[in-house]
Amino acid sequence: MNSISHKRKSMDKEGEHVHDDDDKVNIKVVSQGTVTSETFFTIRKKCRLYKLLHRFCEHQNVDYRNMEFLYNGKRISPKHTPHSLKMEDGDHIDAMMHADGGGAF
Repeated sequence: MNSISHKRKSMDKEGEHVHDDDDKVNIKVVSQGTVTSETFFTIRKKCRLYKLLHRFCEHQNVDYRNMEFLYNGKRISPKHTPHSLKMEDGDHIDAMMHADGGGAF
């Protein structure tokens, strides 16, 4: 591993380590807060992203309900899978705090 330390998580349907390389994809989740952070996950292509997104929030110590996740500029549903989004190895998800607004002054 290079000098930059990255966290890598590995999950499947039961949250256990996956051994079949053809059925999984490596995904980077990038958080754009006061400090940019990258967290790497390995997940099965047909596993819902719900677990990955919640694990990311736990790792960042933030409430999932306050976060928004985007892939290629589109919001991700927890029911999506890497397969349904046609994600490839090395793709990334953008994580940001949910912002309400647009009210009148």
